[in-house]
Amino acid sequence: MTVVKELADFLDIARKRGWLDAVNPWRKRHSILLLGTTGVGKTNFVRSILDPNAGPVPLEARTQFPVKDRANIADSLFEIIDTPGQWRHSGRQIIELHEAIKRGVVAVINVVSFGYHEYPTGKPGVTDGTGRVSEEYLEHHRGVELVALESCKSVLRGRLPVFVTLVTKADLWWGSRDDVMHHYGSGDYGAMIEGLADSHVVKPYCSVIHKFYGEGDVSGKFDAEDQVQCRRELLRTLTEMIGRRYRDD
Repeated sequence: MTVVKELADFLDIARKRGWLDAVNPWRKRHSILLLGTTGVGKTNFVRSILDPNAGPVPLEARTQFPVKDRANIADSLFEIIDTPGQWRHSGRQIIELHEAIKRGVVAVINVVSFGYHEYPTGKPGVTDGTGRVSEEYLEHHRGVELVALESCKSVLRGRLPVFVTLVTKADLWWGSRDDVMHHYGSGDYGAMIEGLADSHVVKPYCSVIHKFYGEGDVSGKFDAEDQVQCRRELLRTLTEMIGRRYRDD
């Protein structure tokens, strides 16, 4: 009985991750390309799609090369391409972006975090000792996100039906979500999106609820129910994009 259960569990994981579809070349795959600077949580996001109960990725783990994962979402097979976010690998993101547009993608998702970037090199000056994150640190990293977006504009301009901005780490900024959504929707960041795609979608998200660098406070206004709702709304958006693509085709 134990062997049967283990086999059933393995097959369930294989189905969710699309491993079984590797031997089925006729099944339609919908590609999603992830962009974003280092520390915003791209890999955590991918892990949370594959397994909603996944824990945080260690800060030392960094994506060096594009990595492809498959996930079954609402009976559709998605191929999620995670790209490296470090500055020294920015050229790899641009190359992968060129290739993805050539191949055709359901969506390009730019992962951001309202300045809550986390690095493996330590955290001097990130918090003020009371658990509050330095506003200077957050503003600087929101600027880093703008610079990264600018570097992609020449490739993207007018070549996508939808550009998705995924604002991760909602558990940290949920209490200020009106300001956050304004910034990415119609503020400094949102203004830079004009002309890049036919439409721009901004979605809040939380891959895993945890303190910033293990010590900075969470907002206290975001719980597991909010996390589930954010995930549900994003998956609904992705499946709607498939339907829109079929209509356009």
